[in-house]
This record gives sequence, C-alpha cells and structure tokens, in this order.
Amino acid sequence: MDLFGLFKDDKTPDTPILVRTRFKPYALKAMAESDTDLIIEITNNSKKEVLLSLTVSVPYGIGFDNLAMQRSKEVRLGTLTANETKEIVYRIQGNTASRAGIYKVRLTVMTHYRNYDLIENKVSKAIDLRVGG
Repeated sequence: MDLFGLFKDDKTPDTPILVRTRFKPYALKAMAESDTDLIIEITNNSKKEVLLSLTVSVPYGIGFDNLAMQRSKEVRLGTLTANETKEIVYRIQGNTASRAGIYKVRLTVMTHYRNYDLIENKVSKAIDLRVGG
C-alpha cells in the first residue's frame, strides 16, 4: 500500500501522450506590436511508436502573423518512438488591436492509426495567455 491507500496494481494507467506548454516571454503587450513563443513539448509515454498531429488555435485579437489574421495552425508531426520527446515552437503575435485580458490558446494533439485519416486518441488543452501592460 502506498501513501494514498492504493495498492500498486490499483493506479490508473498513464496517458499515452504527455503535453507540456510554456510561453516565453510570459505575456504580450496590449495595444502594441509584440510577440511571444508558445513552446510545446510532446512526450510519448506508451511502449509503442505513435503517429502524431497537432492543432493550435488562438482567439480573435492575436494570431500567428503580425496582422492576427492566421488564427489556426495544424501540423503533422510524424512518428514518435517510445519515451521520445518532440518540441515545437509557435510565435504568437499581438498588434495594436490586441486588447488587455486573458486569451485562451487551445491545442489538440492527436494520435493516428496507420495514417492521418483515422484518429486513435486525442489530448486537448487550453492555456491562458495574458495580454496587458
């Protein structure tokens, strides 16, 4: 028995995909042209090779270009072997129309079966990006 009163066999199985995110710098400036890097680390926790794709979308007011017109990106990441980690960096930009507040950045990592037509598993995450100052 462990600290929480569970036996070793009673633990829930780990998720096959682990997604870690961070911003560098932490926030965008409001009503000014500024940018931040969204750094995404994807780790394959399963014992088999997986085929991955990633979709990132941002709300109105910020974007992946300096005019904030492109608000969604999708990329096919290829295969990830067991315990391998892949890092992807996206630049998110604000402009003079970016108002102060908290913006939800949504990302979805999908594992596919054989090719990109069939989705086997999906991990979604919403991250808060602060715009202010």
